[in-house]
Amino acid sequence: MAYRSPLTEKAARLDAEGDIEKALMALAKAAGEGDLQARTQLGKRMLLGDRAPRMLKDGAAHILMAAQEAHPEAVAAMAILQCLGIQQRKNWQDALNTLTYAATLGWQQARQALLLLSHEPVLGEEQELLAIEEVAFWQQLGSNIDINRWLKIPQGKVLSDSPLLVSFEDFVPDRWRNLLANGAIPRLQRAHHADPAMMRNPNAETSNYWLSPIGLAENDFLHLLLQERMSKACGIAQTQMEGLAVLMYQEGDEFSEHVDYFDQESALGKAEVSELGQRILTFMVYLNDDYEGGETVFPELGITHKGKAGEGIYFVTARDSGEGDPRTRHAGLPVGSGNKWVLSQYFRSKPLGFLVDQ
Repeated sequence: MAYRSPLTEKAARLDAEGDIEKALMALAKAAGEGDLQARTQLGKRMLLGDRAPRMLKDGAAHILMAAQEAHPEAVAAMAILQCLGIQQRKNWQDALNTLTYAATLGWQQARQALLLLSHEPVLGEEQELLAIEEVAFWQQLGSNIDINRWLKIPQGKVLSDSPLLVSFEDFVPDRWRNLLANGAIPRLQRAHHADPAMMRNPNAETSNYWLSPIGLAENDFLHLLLQERMSKACGIAQTQMEGLAVLMYQEGDEFSEHVDYFDQESALGKAEVSELGQRILTFMVYLNDDYEGGETVFPELGITHKGKAGEGIYFVTARDSGEGDPRTRHAGLPVGSGNKWVLSQYFRSKPLGFLVDQ
């Protein structure tokens, strides 16, 4: 059984009390005593800048040391570093191999990912499958997955040449959609109404929906693989992506006409673009279609689109000059009945620091 230092519990208590500096010191000391969970948590915090200085090299080193001791969570974290190319060579096959190793060690998220990546559904109840402890089962499952099939993008259908608006049928498989929607539920929060001072939906008259942001700490193998597919579909690097978000619209909810780019005529918009870049492209994935209403409309383009479950769609929101394209003004019409689930991804005009290996 892995050693568990009492300092790890002390660190959690100090975190809860808001004494972050002492919590970090306790985690570091616990890691030095051989607590692999503490070392993994310390590494993750340093990688993300989460209640710790953001130090990619040192954070990755902590995770690597714990992974070399076969700590399941650390091994799974190594797969994420390989997905992103952070302190590791970016290689999806390497990442899949590492994910498979984490599954053999019992890491549940890794096992669930392999089941969802399998090209043929694995028969059996999910909880029973996740409880399988035979190493050979997970090794065989991982070896049967052709990661290049997941990196192949379906042919897109151009809905508008200028501004460019492209649709991809069956962009996300059914089993992934369920995971994305169900995983978003615990984090759902009511979206903010228009608040120009905070750049929250500043140009929308009505913005009634539920939002579940997927932060860096929540990113897993499937999230990153989906982002890689988006990147390949639109030709913009993954390093230029904001975090994913899942939106849920209930009956009567809507997102009235708005644009996604930042208004550089405002001081806040100008500062945002200068620091982090303009929003140049929006990619959406419709996670379901069993609802009434809720169409996506582009008034300037004369397009009203009811997305099919699993369909991906992107539109270019800014011109080459960096100025926003007002023709991309769009809206999510009110939902008549049922719940509408959509995944949203923004791309910036330059790399964002949290995905850049420094």
